[in-house]
Amino acid sequence: MTVLVPEPLYGPAATVRARGLRWTRRYLDTGDWPATPMVDTGTAGGPILLSPPLPGAGAGPAAHCYLPAGEVTMAIATERAGPEVAGSAFAQWLRTDWGLAGLLAPVNVSWLRDPARYRPFLAALAPAWPRLLAEGDRFSAGSAHGQDIWSVPTNLTYVLANMGLAVRTLDRPRTAGEFAALVERTAGWDGIPAVDWTGEGQ
Repeated sequence: MTVLVPEPLYGPAATVRARGLRWTRRYLDTGDWPATPMVDTGTAGGPILLSPPLPGAGAGPAAHCYLPAGEVTMAIATERAGPEVAGSAFAQWLRTDWGLAGLLAPVNVSWLRDPARYRPFLAALAPAWPRLLAEGDRFSAGSAHGQDIWSVPTNLTYVLANMGLAVRTLDRPRTAGEFAALVERTAGWDGIPAVDWTGEGQ
């Protein structure tokens, strides 16, 4: 029960930045992620990064799952890619564990600003949850020290809070079924974010 990461996203930060950006830009050119070997996190060491590594923490091998979504965001913002890319990229990320990890990354919260994406995101995350949790203390917001996927800051907190759940009061879901039961608690959500993240009022 392990996560598979595209080879261009695995390695030291300097290597991955060049290789991962080239790989992502090929996606932007073609609309499909280029075929590449996958790295099995069950045998490959290092943290699974949800943010760029902090200074001094990027020399070792790591899975840089945050990178593609950030690059696609930048491409759309600078008009190197059209806005239609956002929908197709989001849908493709929902089908892979590495893509879901990238969407969980706080640096990519813009991909979950639209409340219409909450339920598809949670539905895709439920079957992947046991694999992500099985990685143990490997998820990192940029440091060399990791935490488990429930404990590290992620956009799951953002989504659940917007759907009316106080994450700090919840027990860690350990199976896909428990995660689905957690999501079921949002069944009465009216589609309006419950939290004002701007501080400016609703």
